[in-house]
Amino acid sequence: METGCPEMSGFFLYVYPGHYKFLTMKPTMKSIFSIFLVFIFTNGIAQMVGGNAYMIGDYIEVGIDEYGHEGTTNLPGSHSRGGVVTGSYFGFVSNAQMDGWVNYDGDFFTPGNPENGFGFDIEGAEYSNNAGSGFVPMHEIPGFIMDYWETSDSVRVVWVGQVVDFIEVTIVYEMQKNLLYYTTTVAVENIWGSAIDDIYYYRNLDPDNNQSIGWGYETTNTIVSQSGMSDDSVIVKAVQSEAWENMVILEAYGPDWRCTTGGFANRDGSALWDGTGFTTAEDSVLVADKAISLVYKIGTLLPGKSAAEVFSFNVSFAVDGYGGSSGIDASKENEKAHFLLYPNPGNDYVVIDVENEYYYMLSDQSGRVIKDGFGKGQTEVDLSDIAEGTYFVKVRKNGWFKTMPLIIAE
Repeated sequence: METGCPEMSGFFLYVYPGHYKFLTMKPTMKSIFSIFLVFIFTNGIAQMVGGNAYMIGDYIEVGIDEYGHEGTTNLPGSHSRGGVVTGSYFGFVSNAQMDGWVNYDGDFFTPGNPENGFGFDIEGAEYSNNAGSGFVPMHEIPGFIMDYWETSDSVRVVWVGQVVDFIEVTIVYEMQKNLLYYTTTVAVENIWGSAIDDIYYYRNLDPDNNQSIGWGYETTNTIVSQSGMSDDSVIVKAVQSEAWENMVILEAYGPDWRCTTGGFANRDGSALWDGTGFTTAEDSVLVADKAISLVYKIGTLLPGKSAAEVFSFNVSFAVDGYGGSSGIDASKENEKAHFLLYPNPGNDYVVIDVENEYYYMLSDQSGRVIKDGFGKGQTEVDLSDIAEGTYFVKVRKNGWFKTMPLIIAE
């Protein structure tokens, strides 16, 4: 298929401890030496291998493929339990028991016929990147991991791709190492030149939870909260309970989000949004070997960076992202989800909107901190002295964090 996207070949260059940049150039002997440094980390586990990235935390571990989805080549030294698809052995595992990886959960989707990935429905045409579809990975959206950033307490992975000649996509995965969730932020820019109507982003997962240790493929899938109901929180979870309780939760916030249960290799974004053939009712329970999904709707996307759409969601392995509780605390979920950044794209200023007190940091794509400070509620940050481009705003508050891309344009 003609994609309109240039071939992206290059290598990861060690910049300084924990930070790697993808360079689109032919490597020299000196740069080849730098590549070997990619495999040196303080925890002894390589976290950039080839074009793939690995987020290794205290309680969760995630493998991110060069095509931007979770699910990639197994990583020696990790707690991956593998799978049957060549090249898609490591998805994500968690140790919600916090017992030093004695009783841990997962891999959550690689057993059997893996189903995990993301896609776009653009005016009725479907494009998907998936870790396994009929035992063969599906890669219809070309792209590459552009940036990897690791500190002592967090990891960030940035993937960029292009859907034909229509949209450019940036996906940011970020994990705070001592928590039981990670955040996915998606930025979508129209590069077509004219308005595009009816764009749907979807994130689909067939949860197998602890099938790898004999618990079976069936999970109890519950829509805990749906947008447009009691509030606009969107939460769907898949649970197994045998020797202990384990779960994977997809959670988002806002009226443009919806969640579903049902189906398997779901590839129709508008059907997921409309609920055609799926369960969408709040409090509904489906006990089966079926998928859970999130879908985000963009009604009309105008061309250019100044009109780009940015949204985010969490993948969590405990009901509050910290472990140790026995039910979803709606107030805590809503508080964790409340991080707004506007106008985005911005020009002279941006407003960071977070409940109560927090710390914020604005950094560029190399990880260099441009501005930081403390805020409370709505905080206006001056951007008039900052060049155009894509930046990242990280917020920390009471043990949780979240990062969103910020586009500065004319």
